Amino acid sequence: MYWILPDYPDALVRVAVASGAGTVVVVFASSVVAFWYAGGESRVRRTRQALLGLFVLFVLASVAGQAVLAQLREKRLEPFRIPSAAMVPTLIPGDQFFVDKRRVHGPLPGEVVVFWPPGDHNEPHVKRVIAVAGDTVETRGDQVWVNGKELPQAALGQGEPCSAQTSETAQGTCVQESLPSGRSYPLLLLHRLAEPFGPRRLESGEFFVLGDNRNNSYDSRHFGPIREDRVVGRALVVWWSWWDWRPRLSRIGLKP
Repeated sequence: MYWILPDYPDALVRVAVASGAGTVVVVFASSVVAFWYAGGESRVRRTRQALLGLFVLFVLASVAGQAVLAQLREKRLEPFRIPSAAMVPTLIPGDQFFVDKRRVHGPLPGEVVVFWPPGDHNEPHVKRVIAVAGDTVETRGDQVWVNGKELPQAALGQGEPCSAQTSETAQGTCVQESLPSGRSYPLLLLHRLAEPFGPRRLESGEFFVLGDNRNNSYDSRHFGPIREDRVVGRALVVWWSWWDWRPRLSRIGLKP
């Protein structure tokens, strides 16, 4: 599927989900049809034939589906799961989202990316790009400066809660931070000591990333800027969310 929709990743997500659901429907319908066509046989024989047909269709669909998914995951679209609270309130533990792995452009300020941090790590991390090559970035406490200008943080309006209510958000304050481009996103401030950084000018191919859970995130303040060749892709949309054995349907369709 990844070659059918090369320039529309959101549509690609919908097609991937719809294809999986369609496969299940086709297999089920085929077993019903097989059972109906075997109407002249005994009930036991019809049941055996239907189950055999269902098994064969399941195997064929699984083999074909695995081949398509392998290509899809390698070059275009891959699912990831949020294991920690470092991106609360934007992404919360248990969120599962699709990542666009195309190399159309380097990560842009404000985008949420999946990447391999410097050093030896067992799994990729998920953070938000704050600054790119050529920018000078500095952090002190909860505040961030890009090219000498402090990124403004505005309090949410009265009665406007964090986008996600978790045990983390109950302990802190949610604000809205804005980049020079005008893009804004929610932050969770826990009012703890934060690692200072810089000022430092980012070199070619470097990106500075921070977690939206600003005081509870292992990010560029600790391991420095990341390079473009360590970026897996950018987060697209939450396609499922599951925590404590319960689905969270309200999370489906959210974009970081």
